[in-house]
Amino acid sequence: DSEVMSGGMMASPEASPMASPMSGDTSVLVLDDPELGEVITDAEGMVLYTFGNDEQGSGVSTCEDSCLANWPPFVADDPLTLPEGVPGELTQIERSDGSMQVAYNGWPLYYFVGDTAPGDTNGHNVGDVWFVVPPAEQ
Repeated sequence: DSEVMSGGMMASPEASPMASPMSGDTSVLVLDDPELGEVITDAEGMVLYTFGNDEQGSGVSTCEDSCLANWPPFVADDPLTLPEGVPGELTQIERSDGSMQVAYNGWPLYYFVGDTAPGDTNGHNVGDVWFVVPPAEQ
């Protein structure tokens, strides 16, 4: 029994989604970054970004081809849910290749390949067009 107790820590939320209060039942989380304030992340804490060249509410991602090598789209399964108290809406948009991507308040969401750990914000302000996403960005 002592082995079970010492090894009883859950290694990952994927192994048991209900084990971690951080992941809960939401598609995204809110992280309080010391420099940038509150930002939207995926369920594992990886920061999500918007692309200034996308048009809010258009349902179209303009990040294609080589852009996707550095800025992969954020995908999640329905139903898409926000943490309690976070205003706005998560929706699915169809990309030009037929794949789906999640959008927050009409902005398609992306990862940055330069972020290697949960909470990294290395993609913020890259090229003056990539930005972290605060809750309720309009």
